[in-house]
Order: sequence, then structure tokens, then C-alpha cells
Amino acid sequence: LLFAGLLTSQAGTQAYAQTGAPGPFVASSMDASRTNLFQDEVFTLTLTIVSSGITIDKNVELMSMPSDNILLIGAYDESPVERGMRDGVVAETRRYRFHPRALRTGTIDLSPSLRVNILVERRTFFGNVRSLAPHDVAIPPVRLAVSPLPSASRPASFSGAVGRFDLDVKIEPSDVAAGDLVTLTSRVRGEGWM
Repeated sequence: LLFAGLLTSQAGTQAYAQTGAPGPFVASSMDASRTNLFQDEVFTLTLTIVSSGITIDKNVELMSMPSDNILLIGAYDESPVERGMRDGVVAETRRYRFHPRALRTGTIDLSPSLRVNILVERRTFFGNVRSLAPHDVAIPPVRLAVSPLPSASRPASFSGAVGRFDLDVKIEPSDVAAGDLVTLTSRVRGEGWM
């Protein structure tokens, strides 16, 4: 039987919603790489799911996130499943990393919930029957404080790029005489939004 409990980390930016401790449980956390951001700044949001004593389906659903006009979440990276022992039972840890950006200034409260499907096996007259039972797990909120981009010392040509970028410029050929044609290649790399 699953029951709800709540644990909060010391940092305050990572909290766990837990069901069934000790014994079978599913726990989830959401951790922001930064909670004080600038508008349009890309940051990392990590969803961690830990399960023990039960099997959850690979497909999970993150619900109740802010709309795309407040927080643009986009694609995510899924890390390989980590397996280890917890109280003599195999525990699985799954991590999903998102790279969202806040589209407006002010406070954004993330109060999502997670829907997982738990594999349930029953014995019947016809043999073992497997089915998926949906289970919702609350995730304690994460608060983001989003500030406008600083206007002091902003160049007139500022186009709104926010992040860390490198500019590489290459000229070919590099040994030329006056009037020779050259190819100039410039490449911008980095993390952020342009």
C-alpha cells in the first residue's frame, strides 16, 4: 500500500515527494541549477525519480508546469537508469535534464506533479496478468526569481542574446597579397538563447 510523505533537502532547492517508506516507494525531486535568473537565460532543471521495490514504466508524465509563454521548457536529455541497493532492495534512479528559459520577469513557482505507471502483476485462473496502474507523485515547489536584463552599459547594438558564447573567426587563405580574395568564416558556439 502506497502512502505519501515529504522530505526536504538542506539546500531548499531540491525536495522530495515520497511514497511508501520503508518498503516499496517512488520518490521524485526537481532541482534548478539556478533559482535567481535573468529573463531569457537558459538554465538546467533536473527531474529525478527514484523507485524501489516496484517497477515503473519508462513513460512518465510531468504535469502542472507553467505555460510556454511563461517558461519555455523544450526538449530534455534522459540519463541512463542507475541501479543500486537500498535496504536490501534494488533501487532505480532516473534523471531527466531540461534546459528551459523564463520568458517573463518576476516570480515563477514550479509546482508540478508526476504521473508514473506502476507495473502490477496479478495471478489469475489464466496465469499471470500484467497491467499498469497510474500513480501521481507530488513534487514540492521550486521558486524561480527572474530579473530583467541589466540595462546599464548595454551596447546600442544589443540584440537580446543571453548566455555564454564563444566567437571563432577564421580567414582562408591567411597568407595573401593586397587585393586577393579571402574567405572569412565566423562561428558562434555556446549555451544560451539568441
